[in-house]
Amino acid sequence: MTNRQLENYRQAFEELNSILEMNFEAITIANSEGIFTKISKSFEEKFGITQSDIIGQSAFKLEKEGFFDRSVTCEVLKKKKKVTIIQKAAANKILLVTGIPIFNKNKEIQKIINISKDITETKKLESDLNNLQIEHEWLKQELFKRTNDKDRITYESVAMNNIVTLIDHVAKMDATVLLLGETGVGKGFITKLVHEKSGRRDGPFITINCGAIPENLLESELFGYEKGSFTGASKEGKKGLFEMAENGTIFLDEIGDMPLSLQVKLLHVLDERKVRRIGGFKSIDVNARVIAATNKNLKELVKKGDFREDLFYRLNVVPITIPSLRERKEDLPSLINMFLSKTNNKYGVKKTISEEAMRSLYDYEYPGNIRELQNLIERLVITTIGDKIEAAKVFDIIEPIQQKNMQDIIPLKEAVEQLEKKLLLSAFKKYKTTRKVAEALQIDQSTVVKKANKFQLKTNIAKI
Repeated sequence: MTNRQLENYRQAFEELNSILEMNFEAITIANSEGIFTKISKSFEEKFGITQSDIIGQSAFKLEKEGFFDRSVTCEVLKKKKKVTIIQKAAANKILLVTGIPIFNKNKEIQKIINISKDITETKKLESDLNNLQIEHEWLKQELFKRTNDKDRITYESVAMNNIVTLIDHVAKMDATVLLLGETGVGKGFITKLVHEKSGRRDGPFITINCGAIPENLLESELFGYEKGSFTGASKEGKKGLFEMAENGTIFLDEIGDMPLSLQVKLLHVLDERKVRRIGGFKSIDVNARVIAATNKNLKELVKKGDFREDLFYRLNVVPITIPSLRERKEDLPSLINMFLSKTNNKYGVKKTISEEAMRSLYDYEYPGNIRELQNLIERLVITTIGDKIEAAKVFDIIEPIQQKNMQDIIPLKEAVEQLEKKLLLSAFKKYKTTRKVAEALQIDQSTVVKKANKFQLKTNIAKI
């Protein structure tokens, strides 16, 4: 080999070294057996690996030892072509690596040049972006749920499933709906559900409690008045609620408390779809769906002459009776969890309910229905010190209510059962086993087990 040829090789070697030293990308060179022969200075700086750590090492061995999860050098030797992979390397680095084979004249791989780009931060940003997109979607769904609570109802019972199925059917028709049921069963909630599932969902939803407003004011609220029609009237007059509910829904709550004198006018509105303001002479067309609700027995009121029979039949087109909470106790767990979650979010706490406390809540009769349950859960969350609501705290609240209810005249058999149930709950809480409970109550152990099953106390107490 001539001196000129040697000089050319030396210059090429120095140029290669310069490229390796100056290149911003991390570069490694391996031979045909996958042994690393050279690494760039940038590789050392980026990955904290010295030349002595990697030069002379086999890519196959480093891959096996977990230096990286996949070796691009090994992939190039297997596939005999250029390969690009995502590689997880030591020190939690994520690399985009391209392996380029260099062939000799016999088309055999002579060496492999690997160019590695550190994309750890890029992948992290990609992951963060993905997480943000997931969080954004979750927030959108939560916002949709919260702004559409009217569309949601928590239930497990067959009775409520039948009601929701009926609502889905009748909501799309403009028929008058009459909701019946005790105070607190959720008649207002069901009304909003009907409105939101109807073709009037984009129209106004107007509600008025017919039993909470004096008769003289109720008429002006419902039907409006013309200017100067009575002392104190607005100079411009006032629209009534039927006019304000145009193309929407008007909810007449506690319809059983409406005075007879106004029942006649309401019947006229339902028949003619027109209202006449107080002091007015012309009729105004109205287009509003009417939903009425009451906790009273309208048929009994009709018999007594306190409610017009013709109005009753006009309202009773689609009657829906909402059962009390004690008639659908299978709905209690989901309702309790829903109210607990909402109350925790409201006050920024994370209270939970013990198994015994849950049983106590399940055994209570809820004379105030869902409204009472919601109030009870909020009181428990607020007054409980610590993170767990225990049965003792439940008893502190419901026991005075039960004692007050016991003052009412009820069948003797029912009163005896209530007392037995209460005594058993207290005894199990204190003594834990059926044998000790039987001794304390001075009855047979088999009787304790039998009555616990009868009252569905669901105790996990040992029988010894």
